[in-house]
Amino acid sequence: LPTPDKVWLHLDAAQTGLGNGSCGPRPWAEHLVYNRPFSFGFALRFGSKPFRARSFRETAGLALITRDNKGMVTIAPNREGAKVMVSVNGAPEKPYTAPFALESGTVSARVVPAGNQLPTPAMKRTFVKEVVRTAWKVLDVTSEEPGEGNVAHVFDGKPKTYWHTDWRNVHPDYPHAFTLDLGEEQTISAIKLLPRTDELNGLIGTCRIELSANKANWTTVFDGATGWNRGNRGWKTIDIKPTKARYLRFHALTPAIAGHIWATLSELSIQAQ
Repeated sequence: LPTPDKVWLHLDAAQTGLGNGSCGPRPWAEHLVYNRPFSFGFALRFGSKPFRARSFRETAGLALITRDNKGMVTIAPNREGAKVMVSVNGAPEKPYTAPFALESGTVSARVVPAGNQLPTPAMKRTFVKEVVRTAWKVLDVTSEEPGEGNVAHVFDGKPKTYWHTDWRNVHPDYPHAFTLDLGEEQTISAIKLLPRTDELNGLIGTCRIELSANKANWTTVFDGATGWNRGNRGWKTIDIKPTKARYLRFHALTPAIAGHIWATLSELSIQAQ
C-alpha cells in the first residue's frame, strides 16, 4: 500500500456485519445496526512536548432529542440522572422533566455539568409539523407478506419493520401499490419515505404518489426516481405544492436492482402546514 500523506481518524459508534449472501441469510440481530437515533461523542486529551497528558476530566455529555409519531418530544442524556435544560424556539431555558408535545419548532437541550465535568455544547433539533399517524387506515394493498410484511408497517413508527410484497406464494411482479386513509383532510406539504435499510432486497427504484380528498379524483404529486441504490438508503423527502387531501396512494413502479420483483418500504410520514 502507498504511504499516506494524511492521518485518518475513524470514529464509529457501531458497525453492522456483512452477512454471507447477496440476499440472505443476514447477520444475527446483535450484529445489525438499525436505523434509529444514536448519541455518540468522544473526547481528546492534549499535552505538550515532551508529552505529559493533562488530567482527565469527564464531559457533561450530550442529550438525544427525539419525537415519536404522536408528536411527543423526549430528551435523553447519555449520562444517567443528569440534569437537562431545554429551550423551545429560543425561549428561556427550563429544566426538562417529562416528554412534551410539539407540532413544529426548534428544541435546544443542554446537559448541566456535575462537579468538575467539562461543559458540552447544547444539542439542537428542528421539527416540522407531521400528520399524526394513529388514525391512519389501510384501504387496499395489491400484495403483502402476512406477518412479516404487512403494509401497516409503513406507518407504525418503527424503522425495523417494513411492508414486503408477497414472496412465498404467487410472487407478483411490479408494479405494487397501497392506499391509505389519513383519517381527516390535511394540507400536505411534503412526504417522507424510508426504504428497508437492513438489506437491498426490495429496494424501490421509481414510484408514483397520488393524493385525493374524496377517493374519486386523484392528483399525482410525484412520479419519478427514488434515488435509492446500494450506497444510498436514507430518508427521501418529497416537497410538493400544499395540497388538501385525506387519501394517499403509493405505487412502487420499478425496482432499483434489476431482477428483484419484490417491493419493501419501512416508513412513510407526512408533513403538513
